[in-house]
Amino acid sequence: MKRPTCLLLAMLTAAAVLSLRAADFDATSAEALIAKNQQALVEINATITIKPELLEGPPALAGMLAGQKEQVQSVTAKGIIIQSDGLVAAPLAALDPTSLMTDGVELDTPLGKIKIGMKSTLSGVKIITAAGQEYPAELLRSEPAAGLALVKANTPPAEGMPAIARVKELAAPLPFSRAFALTRLGAGFDRAPTVRVVRIVQATPPPVPLYDVAGPAAEPGSLVLDRNGAFIGMSVIPCRKQSGGILSASLFVLPATEIARLAAKFIP
Repeated sequence: MKRPTCLLLAMLTAAAVLSLRAADFDATSAEALIAKNQQALVEINATITIKPELLEGPPALAGMLAGQKEQVQSVTAKGIIIQSDGLVAAPLAALDPTSLMTDGVELDTPLGKIKIGMKSTLSGVKIITAAGQEYPAELLRSEPAAGLALVKANTPPAEGMPAIARVKELAAPLPFSRAFALTRLGAGFDRAPTVRVVRIVQATPPPVPLYDVAGPAAEPGSLVLDRNGAFIGMSVIPCRKQSGGILSASLFVLPATEIARLAAKFIP
């Protein structure tokens, strides 16, 4: 694939900014937010190994599943550096799709009703910065109900990494308010930053504080800022079930305060 020209990248950036309606946000503000925050937007690459396991059903079927070959595939997620020591918040579902089915999946078979789960292992995790620098990393924590993965660089640079979130800069999402969602394009487009305007709709019921989001689809792992540029959350796809036990793969905003709480044990 040919690398895009500087003119094409400029057009993409201009289109992202000009797509913001004047009634929503000032385009100059959008450019300023991109300039201020883009270095904290990263990509995470890894290899996932998946193998099915029988949770409920005839023991004979467990033996058959045990003999199946493991599936190995590459995964990519967008993330946000939340600590200068290389701690990154990322959408768990993008790194590990099996996180959306932690309770297993029920199936009707000739042998009766069974429930199958998926065991997964991540390896070869690495954080890739806007400049294309790669840092081997490890998965520190997975929170399927929140849709959050915490990943940390094994050996961050001595000068630290450009973090977006400091506790004093966190703000709570406001229902029915508009916000910016920042992320990056892929390597084929030089990981150019993009911005969308989304609307925070309302908070979802407990136990996990999440917010519905409307507007142009924000990619999981997008940095969500309020109109003043404060960090209010990250877009995620949590493990949730709708009525009838049907799995939901909807996009929500996980509040920055909840990210900070879940990451507290890893923050000096």
